Amino acid sequence: MVGRRYRLFPQALERIQATMERRQLRPVNPRRTPSLAARRYNRYYMAPVHDRRHVVWFKAGLENAPGLDRSLREEISIQRVFAAYERLHQPRFDSPSFLASGGRGRWRWLLRKYWTGAFAGDMVTHFGLSPSFCRRIRPEIMAGVVRDIRAMTPFVSARITLPIHDVGWYRLDFNYYQREFWQPFLRHPLNTAWRPADVRRLESHFRRAKVFLRHRATAFTHGDLYPNNIMVQSGRRKIVLFDWELSHRNLPTFDAVMVWLMAWQQPTWRQVFRDACLRSLGRSADTDRAWNLAQLSLTIRLAGFCFIRLAGRQPERYPPLPSRFRPVLKKMLAAMLHRLAVADQSLRPWL
Repeated sequence: MVGRRYRLFPQALERIQATMERRQLRPVNPRRTPSLAARRYNRYYMAPVHDRRHVVWFKAGLENAPGLDRSLREEISIQRVFAAYERLHQPRFDSPSFLASGGRGRWRWLLRKYWTGAFAGDMVTHFGLSPSFCRRIRPEIMAGVVRDIRAMTPFVSARITLPIHDVGWYRLDFNYYQREFWQPFLRHPLNTAWRPADVRRLESHFRRAKVFLRHRATAFTHGDLYPNNIMVQSGRRKIVLFDWELSHRNLPTFDAVMVWLMAWQQPTWRQVFRDACLRSLGRSADTDRAWNLAQLSLTIRLAGFCFIRLAGRQPERYPPLPSRFRPVLKKMLAAMLHRLAVADQSLRPWL
């Protein structure tokens, strides 16, 4: 099914090859070729490459899909801004920021810094932050990283126009998971408590937050802080954040809640992290509401991910789940549904 849906961008392989030859770049791993990426139905060709002196990261479009060019253009824009930002400031994190880009028409390529290190976890075996990451990086440090992302808001907003994730985005995201998660989940044996009336109430929290989101969804947000987008540099304890193409303006709690939820197996770490985040945000009724709205949205997303994997849905997107991972994924599903119920209860005063 993937192969029938996948369409290669016209002359993408030839353009990538010509670009790499012109810039005298070769893959660090000779077997990691654009042709291999295309055979694997990758959206982009992404690989560390070198010019015999430096190793950098190369990314170029492969799939001929709507929005792919726009996504890479936005990534190039934000990487340019970050390169300028880090020359003036000293954030607690690094980024594989912009080195060069090019292309023509709807096809683009990007060169950016390359880092080596250990990722914070994954969504394949750990299904969240790994214990080793939580041992190496104190929760107060990670809270400082999230705070420094928010601190970029004035600098970034003055230079590029960012999409705003207000009520329209939240409801659009909810509608996707209504179709892909809630409808099949309510009829599935994995569901033991949720009813259609509960799901309707969850959606009403976003509708009732229309004005709140209009005024509060203003903070610069990474938007995709899964563990595989967070790295600890080799030989250091400094964080590198990857994949900024989904960055936008959102509630100031959104990134913090994502990291907090990803630490679902590390209760002590996550509690200290949450307390540090709330101190930096300032405890107030607005902060509580913003935290719980972000929690509501992200727990639906993560519970949906768990159910889709456990139920074997979306085979064009996910490979079959090995049986040894089913127990941990069931625990994650239960944890996300519990946090969802807590957010639902906390938001009811605003209904």
